This record gives sequence, C-alpha cells and structure tokens, in this order.
Amino acid sequence: MVKMDNQTKAFLKSDKMPGEIEIRNRKFFLKKYEGSGYKGVVWKGKNEYNLDVAIKFTIREDYDDRSYLKEAELANKLSDSQYFARFLDVGTVELNILDTGKKIFVCFVEEFVSGETLEEHLKNNSNIKTSFLKAYIENMCQALNDLKVAGLFHDDLHLANIKIIPPKKGQLNQIESSLKIIDTGSLKDQPSKKIKDDHLWFVTHIIEIKNAIIRRKKLSKNEKVFLEKTNKLLETMIDEDITRALRDPSAITKQFSAIWKESMYPSFPKEDNTLDDPFYYLSAEIIPNDSLLVELFAESCPWKKRVSSPDMIVLTGPRGCGKSTIFRRMSLKGMLYKGITEVESSQIVGFYISCSTDFKNRVSWINTKNLAKRYEGEILHYFNLLLLREIVSTLNVVSIRDDRIRIFRFDNSDEIQFYNFVTGKLHITDSKKLLLQGSSPIKHLLELVESDLENCHSTMKRGTSLLQKTDVSFISDITNYLSSKNQFFGQRKIVFFVDDLSTRIIPKYVQIALNQIIFDRPSNHIFKVSSDKYGWEIGEDRTFIDKYREFEEIDCGTYFVNADEKTKINFSNDILELRLELSKYKGTPESIIGHSIYQEKSLGKEIRARARRREKINDIYFGIETISNLCSGDISVLIDVYRKIFEYGKITPASNQTVSSFTQNKAILEVSREYHQFIKSYQPYGEEMYKISTEFGKLSRKILRESEYRNAKDKSLIPETSRIYVEEDLSEPSLGLNPEQSEKMTELVKRTIFIELEPSRARDGYTKLIRWQLRPILCPVFGISLANSGAIQWKPEAFRFFISSPEDACNSEYTKVWKSEKNEEDKDLQTLDRWSPHQSED
Repeated sequence: MVKMDNQTKAFLKSDKMPGEIEIRNRKFFLKKYEGSGYKGVVWKGKNEYNLDVAIKFTIREDYDDRSYLKEAELANKLSDSQYFARFLDVGTVELNILDTGKKIFVCFVEEFVSGETLEEHLKNNSNIKTSFLKAYIENMCQALNDLKVAGLFHDDLHLANIKIIPPKKGQLNQIESSLKIIDTGSLKDQPSKKIKDDHLWFVTHIIEIKNAIIRRKKLSKNEKVFLEKTNKLLETMIDEDITRALRDPSAITKQFSAIWKESMYPSFPKEDNTLDDPFYYLSAEIIPNDSLLVELFAESCPWKKRVSSPDMIVLTGPRGCGKSTIFRRMSLKGMLYKGITEVESSQIVGFYISCSTDFKNRVSWINTKNLAKRYEGEILHYFNLLLLREIVSTLNVVSIRDDRIRIFRFDNSDEIQFYNFVTGKLHITDSKKLLLQGSSPIKHLLELVESDLENCHSTMKRGTSLLQKTDVSFISDITNYLSSKNQFFGQRKIVFFVDDLSTRIIPKYVQIALNQIIFDRPSNHIFKVSSDKYGWEIGEDRTFIDKYREFEEIDCGTYFVNADEKTKINFSNDILELRLELSKYKGTPESIIGHSIYQEKSLGKEIRARARRREKINDIYFGIETISNLCSGDISVLIDVYRKIFEYGKITPASNQTVSSFTQNKAILEVSREYHQFIKSYQPYGEEMYKISTEFGKLSRKILRESEYRNAKDKSLIPETSRIYVEEDLSEPSLGLNPEQSEKMTELVKRTIFIELEPSRARDGYTKLIRWQLRPILCPVFGISLANSGAIQWKPEAFRFFISSPEDACNSEYTKVWKSEKNEEDKDLQTLDRWSPHQSED
C-alpha cells in the first residue's frame, strides 16, 4: 500500500497551507483542517459560491497504475443517493513543500457533511438508544442497496467515514438522526481482496452501536429483548457459509424491522405470513415466528417421522439441511400452529432450545478444560434454566388458549401449583417474587427464570460463583412433576430438542459438562440433539460413550442420497411451492422449472455422448428431477439453485413461463462453482480440501467421458462414479492414517465435501467397507453425472495416498484401472480433461 510520508502529512495539516488553490480552473478556499488517513488529508473549504466543501489531498503516486478520473466516474453514479456525500470535482494541485520542493497532489472535492462521525457519536454520547440502532440499520441498508444497484463497492466503510446528521431545525420528523457516507475516493466496481468488505463493516457498525447501548445499563425489558433478537440476525450476517449468510440489504432491513415490532410491541396484532420474496429466510434461526416457520416447512421431509418419534436421536448433516427447522416444527409450539389434531395424536411433547441463539454468546469464552471445570456448576445451572424457560414459555402459550383445560388439563390451580413447585426448587425468595410481580403465575414465573438466567451469566462474567445452583437431577424433577401431575404430559414422552450442539457453536469442554444432564436417564423425558457431523463432543467418560450408542444417528445427507426418486422430487418441489405461495407468485415449480428429459441413467449418457462428439454441454442440468438429485438433504442448496434460476430467468410474481434449459444449466453451474470455491475458506485445511475435491472431480469426469466400463452383468452400463469405497484393513486401525490425515478425513465429511454413506461389508463378509459420496451440488462444476454405476475402490494405503497427494493418486488410479486401449489411441479425447473451475461447461 502506498502511504503518505509523515513530513508531507505534517505540512498538509499545518497552517503553512495556502489559503487558496485552483482545481481545473476553479478556485477553492481552505478554511480548516478536518482529518487524515494513510493516503490523504482532508480540509474543510469553500467554493467560489461560498458553499462548504470537503477537499481531500491524496498522493500522486497512488495513481501510477490507475486513473483518478475512473474514481470520479464511479462516484458520479451515486449522485442521486441521499446517503453519500455528493462528488463535485477532481484534479491535480501542485504545492511547494518546505525542504522537499514541489509536489503534485490529486484533490477530490465533495459536499462537506457537518456532524459527528459514527466513531465520535458513539464516544461522545452516553444515551444511545435502540431506536438509533433501528434507524441506522434502515439508513445503512438503503445506502448499501444504492451501492448494489450502481454495481459499486465503497471499500473503506470504517466508522470514521460515516457521518451522523442530526435533524435540521424546523424538521417535522425529529425522531432520529440520519447518516451520510463520506470519502468516495476508494470506490470500486469490483470487490477488492480486503478482509473486511462493506457488509462486514456494516456488521461492525451494528456491534459497536449495540455495545454503546448496553453501556447505558438501565435498559427497558423491550430494549433487552430487541438486542437479544439482533444476536440471531448478526450470527446469520457473519455466517461462514456465504451461501446461507444474510447479506441482501433489503432482506436485512425487513428482518430487523420485524424483530423491532415483535420486541417493542409484543401485543401488536401479528401480520400475515406473506413473504416479500420467496427466497428470504434461508436459515431457521432468523425466521421471526413459529407460525411462519410452520408454513415454510415441507411436510414431505423424509426424516420427519424419525424426528417425531419418542426415540433418542442425533440429527446430523450438511449445514442448511433444515435441522433447526424440523426441531422447531416438532416442538409443542410448532405443533400448535399446525393444528390441535397433530398435538392430540402425537406421542411426544417437545421443547426447543437453540444453542446458537440462547447459549453460544454466554459460554463461548469457556474454551479450556480448566475454565469449564471452574464454572461447571454455573454451566449446568444455566442449561437447566434454559430448558426450564422453554417449558414455562410453552406453558405460557398454553395458558392463554381456550382449550387449556380440555386438551392440556392445565387450569388456574394447576398453574399456581406449578409456579409454587418451581419457585421452591429455585429457592426464590418472597421479596424477589414481589419485585418481579407479573399479571399471571406462569408469566411471573417466566420473568423470574429470565432474571435468574441473567444473574447466572453476570456471575460467570464477574468470575464469581453462585451461592445456589441447580444440580444434574433438576430438570428430571421438573419433568417428573409434569408427568405425574398432568395427564397430557403423562401420556407422552417429554422431548428436549437441543439444536446445534456442535463444537463450532459450543466449546468442547462445555459440551462434556452438559452431557451429565443430556445422558441422565429418567423415564419421563429424553433428549434429541442436532449437530454438525462429528460436532457433538462426548469426551472419554465410558458411561457417556455407552449411553451415546443408545442415540440413533440420522444423517440427513445420507438419508436423502439413499431416498427413492419420488421422495426426493416431492420434497424438492414442496420447498419451492410453499415459498411461491407465501410470496403470491403466479407460477409453480411445474410451470417455472419444469421437468428434465435426462432422467434416471440418461444424464450421464448424454454428457458422455456429447463430449465424445465434441458438442457443447450447456443445457444438461435442468428440471425438478435434476435439481432434486443435486440436493443431499441441504435445503439451502435447493433454495440457492432456485433463487439463481429465478434471477437469471428474470422471474417475477406474474411469470408463469418455463425457464429455458440453457438458463437453468447456467444458474446451476454458477451455484455449483460457488460451493466449490468456498471450500478454500474453510479452516483448517481449506486449500488442501479444495485440491482433494478438485482432483477427485476431475478423475470422475475423465472416467465418465473416456473409460470403457466393463460390467459382468450389464456391459452397456457407462462408467459413472462420484463415490469412494475403502476396505478397512483389520491390521491397521483407523486406516493407518497419521494424525493430520485423520483430521483431513474428518473435515472432509464434517464440511460435507463428501457424504459418509452407511458402511457395508466387504466381499470377505466381515471387513468394513467405508463409503463416501461426493456432495451432489459439486458435480455440475466438474460436468459429471448425478448417478453411480460404480465406485473408486481403494485399499487403505491408496486412500492415504489420495488424502496426502490427491493429484498423483487420481492420476495413478486412472492410469492403472480406468484407462483403456481405445482411449490411448484416440488422441482427440485427451483434450476432454482441460477443465477449469472458472469456466462454463463447453
């Protein structure tokens, strides 16, 4: 980076600067030094008409390889936006610097914006309100949207480049300040390589404003609720999986507006669940209410029956496969929105706890074994209170229903008795009960539990211990009371849906502490856990390991890949159809997406035939059948594909025509490329895993296009494979992998680059056969089929070679196993492997 030297900067900031300069034959008068950065110094000045302007002096060397006129051209694109300081002029100025002689500077002139920078505003004001945060988000989202429409990136959106504009005198609406973004000299028409882009700077702004609000300390309950709810959206805005992240300015402002209404006006009549856009709410964590979540849930979900059973399960699978959605849907709150018939017939009564929303920010700092041991009592107490809060919150919903007695056997006397039982277990004093007196026993109890949660968290952060804590058996006592005293609960299994118990969310040693509660075995309740693959940490306790085996693992990726064609199509179709209905779109999946003509085994045959005829392969991947096979249980993949098809096909609410196969293929290829490229960003081993997936994809591509597959039963079968089979050697535990290879193997599955299918038996009948499937959404970028007629079969030593040296291993595999004499003679076919992840299939 070119940086202005200190001597030059000192001169530009001094009173030795001339009072008048000329830029492109126009005079400007310098009045007051305003600030400086790495490359420039800013002065407040006047133009010939006595209007205030900002003049930025930048070093000429910074424009040796680019034109400042280009920046002026880009800045002009924002001339209609009220959220950016208006660009006025640019040109060069020659100044005589003492001791160094004359220097040429590039000067940008823009509208002078009075007021404090955001950085100054937060530092100088001790009464920042949540209403300021709400207004700021709305204004900044509009500013970011103006950038988006103009195809621009500010590229330097730090807090000092945001000016807070107070309401003008006489302005009728003086509720909140507005903002203006200054210093448009860094504008780009392509994203730069900076770690923090405009979106991440925006997230930083929100966090800094939140921190300023929290410093006020005396916050209303509604303000606290709003700030808590913003955590959910912030988590999604910085989601490491960019395909699931909340980044669209329009969606961001709508979702913050929704949680503002819910927080500040809890009794405000709920709006209907109409969506402004069918592709809002990619993540269950940011769906604002259970009613909308239930309407978005596809009842054809293949694993719904297992999740709603009274059995212990751990639900794993790709991020975005709907683990959170189905857990919320099968809770009692979710069922109530679906209808009382389902509630009455269900064998379970469920309570949903989100680790990412309710627990992560409270315990993420407890990341060592010693810290977890030090605060074990508080960790268990906090988790108990979370479970209890969801029970009480659900009973609060039940208490205002007309059927509270007829269905739930929960009358006023039951409510009072439950209140007395729980407050007794928590040792809540009469004085505290009076302090937080509510309008009903169950509402009052909810306030008391929330107060204890805050107190527990504050105690841990202060580094002290609670005098009174609940123990491992606490939640069993609560569920035992409900089961024995209430007929509705007594006839059903009480289920706690603990969502996202993954090391990505909850530190390892905190999880091990929680297992004391989760693996407790009372007769009246069970736990169902969702987690990343290999994300739930059991620890080395033999008892826990044995009890973990009682949980049935349901891997959504494996489950979906193994599902029949009709199940896949119904689910994929329903995901889109529900969203189109809620968005009031005229079209349907049938009319907009249509059907593929390359079904069953014919997709691979068509790819192979065209490749051998050297024809374009740019309209292969299309239709609801193909799209359903691209999914591996990951709903986010389906929505990403649909969204891109609608974007490229220019589909509007009134559209009812089928998007062309060429356009669908282009959209699918783009999404596939995004998922593939994103592997590089994973930590650890991102680059290595990208290389592994790339070399395996290239191998599968060559096999499909060039090899002669010889099948004893059906010699007409073409060689289609995106699978790896590894036969375990009983003499080599864990395939003989060294620690680094083992970690890479785990990450490849954990990140769903490969899907771990259920192991089977090898030909000898007792050796285990490990089976991997390349994630289907990665197949189009390599131009390969979505079917399998065979697999790459490796011994442990060959698999180790693949993990460490994927290119050499794949080349060796092709040469030794798949290369045929015919291909050796056909020189034209050698050109078919010229593949690049950045080019469209051609």
